[in-house]
Amino acid sequence: MSYVDGTAEIDAVTKLLGVKSTRLNEALTQPSIKVGENVIRKNQNMQKTVYSAAALAKVLYERVFRWLLEKCNEAISENTKMITESIYNRFIGVLDIAGFEIVQNNSFEQLCINYTNEKLQAFFNHFMFVREQSEYLEEGIRWIQTDYALDLKPTIDIIEKPLGLLSLLEEECVVPNGSDHSLLQKLCTNLAKYPEFKKAKHSQRCQTVRHFTIKHYAGSVDYNIDSWVEKNRDVVENAVLEVMGDSTKSLVKKLFPPGNNFAKNNEINHFHGLLPHYLRVLPIRAH
Repeated sequence: MSYVDGTAEIDAVTKLLGVKSTRLNEALTQPSIKVGENVIRKNQNMQKTVYSAAALAKVLYERVFRWLLEKCNEAISENTKMITESIYNRFIGVLDIAGFEIVQNNSFEQLCINYTNEKLQAFFNHFMFVREQSEYLEEGIRWIQTDYALDLKPTIDIIEKPLGLLSLLEEECVVPNGSDHSLLQKLCTNLAKYPEFKKAKHSQRCQTVRHFTIKHYAGSVDYNIDSWVEKNRDVVENAVLEVMGDSTKSLVKKLFPPGNNFAKNNEINHFHGLLPHYLRVLPIRAH
């Protein structure tokens, strides 16, 4: 069983959030759950309480960030009504992301960056070649219909498909006693049939531990799975969400609506109705 040793920190946080210190304390250390018609409290151990507090911090940051972006879009739009009805009717957007990344110790952060680049590269290939094909057809030039984005699909599938990497990671984060070792076993079992995924071979000369390799469009990357489950734990207890939803601060209350119906966006889906232009930056390496 965990408990809060001293109230100075939680009092300061709850004052800013506009919630009662005692309620948030109980929601983090002894969250209530409904079993049938009864409501009971479960005693969290220290590790689960720390995970719950960290998950709340992540969710709060994400939702404030999205809210801030919406306010920026409203502020620079000459027609606020257009924003609410169809934000993508008329706008100029700039997407600047980190490029494909391979470092000495590739962890969950590198996987997220490389997955994003994989998706954008597939979109780029599809858009550029489909547009080129349409021009050839209009001019009567013979052309073999090919979707070059499909070349990247196997790698994207092993990451995002059901029983893919992200799905198995989410599952491991919610099951009791989920661990990185168990996740690695599930990945090797479920993804072994894909040529783009391989269990890494250890080398005495390598300073970092490599657990598995994924073949990306820019090259193969060896990943270390240590701390992936901990990094991805973001399950917020319903009791915590209820406390936040009862905040006296209007913004906090808006960020935590009843039923946890806060909107989530899949930005890549919005790109397909747009007219994109590309600027590819080639890094200059000094040797």
